[in-house]
Amino acid sequence: KDRVTYMNGQGISFNTADRFYEYWEPTFLEEMKDFVSCIREGRTPLVGLEDGYRAVEWAVSATKAVKEKKVVYFK
Repeated sequence: KDRVTYMNGQGISFNTADRFYEYWEPTFLEEMKDFVSCIREGRTPLVGLEDGYRAVEWAVSATKAVKEKKVVYFK
């Protein structure tokens, strides 16, 4: 199950979903709406290719750091 941990002044709580898509469905829907709006309005998306590339690069580096138990530095 996908699990998100929330921490605030009232303490810690958890939210889980049985499936990945079930949990992220609202996010995917909003991304698609914005994508269509960009096409219709002729505007550039707020997040571009470079942002996506960096997010994946950081995720891969973080995973490697955890597996190898070492510190990772980002540029």
